Amino acid sequence: MESKEHPTYCPFQFHPYISGRPGRAATLRAIIQHMKAVDGVWFPTGSEVASWCRDELFKTDQAKTA
Repeated sequence: MESKEHPTYCPFQFHPYISGRPGRAATLRAIIQHMKAVDGVWFPTGSEVASWCRDELFKTDQAKTA
């Protein structure tokens, strides 16, 4: 899988007018259940993403300033 070599960040933002409709809510639920059933899928909060970026993506910048 390509995401094992190059992890992908896929932010989802939903407006209740669209996602709150019964048919769409059921589809969204099915998508999330499918994603949760797959190993290696991470459902972080915004703060967790920020911390991960600080610790992993910018660690070379931190080493330069230390």
